Amino acid sequence: MTQRRALLVIDVQYDFLAGGSLAVPAGNEIIPEINAFHERVPFDLVVFSMDWHPANHCSFVTNNPGATVFTPHQLPSGPQMMWPAHCVQNTHGAQLHADLRRKPEHMDVRKGQDPHVDSYSAFFDNNHAVKTPLDDILISHGITDVYVCGLATDYCVAYTSMDSRFLGYNTYMIEDLSRGISPACIEKAKREMQEKGVHVVQSADIH
Repeated sequence: MTQRRALLVIDVQYDFLAGGSLAVPAGNEIIPEINAFHERVPFDLVVFSMDWHPANHCSFVTNNPGATVFTPHQLPSGPQMMWPAHCVQNTHGAQLHADLRRKPEHMDVRKGQDPHVDSYSAFFDNNHAVKTPLDDILISHGITDVYVCGLATDYCVAYTSMDSRFLGYNTYMIEDLSRGISPACIEKAKREMQEKGVHVVQSADIH
């Protein structure tokens, strides 16, 4: 089977960058590095994922009276981490950063649109009940190998990487082109990814 490679750039949106409501430390550093990487390395497909939440999303602490931000809160669907409101549909914070170099053939996938369930992964909601279009897009392009980078290593990048492997793709998480929220959580996420068969790699080793 011919190897065909896709690059998934996860959630490089204003609300996850400096000045945003849920900024990932040093998140802006990866933008020029991602640009240089996908211009240097040939990919058969490049996809940008985006959190795209309705204003009444269940993960927003402001929608859950009595909840505390950055703390799990019990919802009817189960425990849910409480976040500041972020990446609300059609707001500036939900847009991909303007410095990302895009080409007409690059594709977008939106996630987290159901107000009742979060979606860290670009493939599934957190209940693994509903798929985004991403898997179908990869299948239609004959993709065998998936490379994942972006924000945040310990949440959306990790969940996307593990779901990619779950779906049968050879999966590589590009560590130096990703940033996470806390060092301890990043290390835990890396262990979990590797246990599930995800390769943790550096961009310089990809050609």
